[in-house]
Amino acid sequence: MGRIVPLIGIMVSNQKRMHETLYYYIFKDDLPIELFTFTPADINWKKKHIRGMRRKKGQWKKQKFRFPDAVYNRCYHKNPRLIRRLEKYIGSRKCFNRYTRFDKWTIHKILFKTGLNKHLPETCLYTPSQLNNRLLKEKKVIVKPRYGGLGDGVYVVASTENKYKIYYNTWLGEQVFHNPFSFYTTLHQLKGREQYLIQNMLRMSKLDGRVIDMRILVQKNKNKQWTMTKGVSRVAHHHSFITNLSQEIWDLKEILTTLFDDPLKRSVVSQNIKKVSIEIAKTLDEKIGLLGELGIDLAIDEEGKIGIIEVNGRSQKGFYHQVKGKDCENIELIYRRPLEYAYVLAKS
Repeated sequence: MGRIVPLIGIMVSNQKRMHETLYYYIFKDDLPIELFTFTPADINWKKKHIRGMRRKKGQWKKQKFRFPDAVYNRCYHKNPRLIRRLEKYIGSRKCFNRYTRFDKWTIHKILFKTGLNKHLPETCLYTPSQLNNRLLKEKKVIVKPRYGGLGDGVYVVASTENKYKIYYNTWLGEQVFHNPFSFYTTLHQLKGREQYLIQNMLRMSKLDGRVIDMRILVQKNKNKQWTMTKGVSRVAHHHSFITNLSQEIWDLKEILTTLFDDPLKRSVVSQNIKKVSIEIAKTLDEKIGLLGELGIDLAIDEEGKIGIIEVNGRSQKGFYHQVKGKDCENIELIYRRPLEYAYVLAKS
């Protein structure tokens, strides 16, 4: 006899996130599920149970659970071995978001082989010779970690006839080198042992002189179809070339209204954002494993051309609570849809 109410587990990286994460998801009482959070360290493989946290009768409680019917992975990792091991116990394709810490080089190569390549900046693996070639051609490029997020370790490097520059987060306070050896040595020290990429700089629209990007949340719904749940725009601080430490968060509709006076142009750009975002999700879902949601960072230039900045495997949802001037519309959907998708997986 099948279980009437599926047990859904949300896997998080540490004990602190158990409470924080569950807080945003437990109010979905109209979904016929039992929900708990846990960390990888809470799994007892030998005894086949998990010590997790739930909310019951107004109280937070840690207790032992059987292995869940589906798992929503909110850990930030790049190795799917844990997911594969879990699925030996709960069943194949019952755990979504296999990877959450994406390899930007792998993502680029996958997307480049599709029609999305026209939206990608020219990209290659970092070597000093590659950087030298790019600087001879472009004069200014982005150097960023192959793995990573939140803008950490992202630099702009530039060259002129007799000097090199390294910019850290902003266009102010650059480090200037007149000796190529000193320039490459410093850059080598900054990146350490991490693998890096070199990318051409995308053209980005500005608001009052501040660069902006678009963060698009795409999720699978209860019909297992990819949909664009929400979009916001992050407005960088003055003189900054990245938006990770943003000064303001705007609703996508409002920023497009500000950027494009023509309603027809605005509608076309909006539809293209949705089309590109969903196509990215479908492509990666097919190529790298079962996914349920993605955060996609896009650049929009003054003509409405879309550039793909990067794809995030574990979407930060705090952005959607910080929209300038009003409450974020449909905020509940960003938490509800993963649970609806987990419910479908549990019942399949």
